[in-house]
Order: sequence, then C-alpha cells, then structure tokens
Amino acid sequence: FPLLECLSSVALASGKGFQPYAKVIFPQCIKLIQANLKTLKEQRKLGEEKLKRDSKKSNGYQRFEGADSIICCVELAGCIYRSCGHLSHQLADPAAILRTLFECMNDENPNIRQSAMAWLGDITCVAPHFIGSYFPDIVRAILRNLDPRYPCVCSNAAWAVGEAAVRLGPRGIRPFAEAIMRKLIPVIVNPRLDPNLLHNVAITISRMGLVCPDDVCAHLEHFGKSWCQNLVGIDQPREAEMAYRGLCNVVSKRPQAMLSAGIFMALCDTIASYSTPSQELHRIMKNLLHSFRAMLHNRWSELFGHCNPELRYHLACVYDLH
Repeated sequence: FPLLECLSSVALASGKGFQPYAKVIFPQCIKLIQANLKTLKEQRKLGEEKLKRDSKKSNGYQRFEGADSIICCVELAGCIYRSCGHLSHQLADPAAILRTLFECMNDENPNIRQSAMAWLGDITCVAPHFIGSYFPDIVRAILRNLDPRYPCVCSNAAWAVGEAAVRLGPRGIRPFAEAIMRKLIPVIVNPRLDPNLLHNVAITISRMGLVCPDDVCAHLEHFGKSWCQNLVGIDQPREAEMAYRGLCNVVSKRPQAMLSAGIFMALCDTIASYSTPSQELHRIMKNLLHSFRAMLHNRWSELFGHCNPELRYHLACVYDLH
C-alpha cells in the first residue's frame, strides 16, 4: 500500500506532468480494483463461519485483507483524475471505469464507499460530461450513500452531489432535486451529527440552491435555521462565495419562510459572519436585507430587534440598515 499512497502524492504534485505515466498506471489501477472486488465477493460467499476464522467483523460488514488495496487504488484513481483532468477517462475503457465505480459505490464496506464517493466527486469536477449520460444511475447510488449512520460516506456523497449540481446545471440536476433534498434535510436539522458533516451538507444545499432554488426553498422554514448556522466558517473564498450566493438565491424565493425570530437571527448572523464578500455578493446580501425591511414595514424593528446590539450595529454599518 505505501507504493499506491506514494503514487497518489506524486500524481497530485506532478499535475499534467503525470499524464505519460498515467497511461500505464491508471488501467492497471482499474484492473487491480476489479480483481480485488472479485476476490472480496468470493470471500463473502464462503460464509460467515469461515470468515470468522479468517477475518474480523467491523461495523456490520466482514473485513477482508483486500479492502485496503481497493481503497488505496480508488484514491489513486481520484488523484489521477485531479491531475490529468478530462483526459483521464481516455486512459482506460470508459465502460470498465463506470462498472468499477458503480461496484465500489454500492459495496457493503463503508470505507470502500467513502473512497468511491470521493472518486465520483473528482470525476465530476474535471469531466462532468463523462457522468452526465449515466447520472440517473449515479444519483441512485448517491442517494443510498447519503446515510448519516456513516458520516464520512455521507459527507463525500454530499460533496459529490453538490459538484454535480453546479457542473451539470438545472437541466441535469433538477429531475432529482426533490429526492436529493429529502435526504439532505433530515441530516442538516440533526444537531447531534458530526459538525463537519453538517458543514458539508450546508454547502451542498447552497450549491443546490444556485441551480434549482425553487426545489430547495419548498421546505425552507424547516431547515433554514440549521442551514444558516452550519454555513458559518467556510475557509475557501470560492466555496464561501458560492455558498452565500446559493443561500441568498433560495431565501429571495421564499423570504416569508425566514420570518420567525430564530431563523431570521440565524440568517443575519450568517451574513454578518462573512467579512470578505465580493462586491457583487455584498450587493446581493444588501438587497436581500433591504427587501426584508421593505416587506415587513412596521414589523422590521421588532424582528431586527431580536438580534443582539453588536449584530445590529455591524449590519447597519456594513449594509446601510440605519
């Protein structure tokens, strides 16, 4: 496994310079995954009694020695996609790539599924056209993996579907938007779940909101507060810009869903927490806040008054809410 991990690091560091080597390594990587998946299936068929002698039980699935090899190979495949971009799917038979991806996404081992969801996200980032034709089947695998019982799997699945939303656009994602939101909402409203998972799901909801806001805003009053709270603290400027644009896009569709004191305070706090928006996003957030004030008329002072004095002062200064 150290060799596979080393190759992953080299691929990422080399970028497009890794392409000549990827022509040899990537097809072998796919073949190795397939061989280990076949062995894994054979091992499982031997029955539970034999597996008890040869393996350890972990998290409800039978562990076998080839699983780690599959995971390392899948992670290497994702690194090659990130390095070689859209040319990666030309390095091996596309049918073999998809068949391997589907098998990994649907495996009973959550660690394999976790890596497969990350690989899917990598493919989507650099070659969305490659998955577009197969997205109805892919989205079914994503929905199965949006399961908070496996936080890391769920987080990667959320990231993958968020990438798909912005890369495929409304035409590609909207037929599945309602089903996706039915999976995401129970996750985002559960404060007992891992904070990193909630953060990633909040970003994914924002990405969905960029391309199909009407589908996202349908149940906004049920998850708006949790969504706002879990958007705070995005490190990457591009991610933050996209997330806040998605938030404003959705809220502007159904502002009345944000009118309870708790939800509105969460929205104000989230807007205030982003200190470096672009000029365009600053204009969008300013217009959103002013639209609330115009819509509420005399109720504005009452609702805005629920925010603490420091928050009110900050928003008044930055967004001209005097």
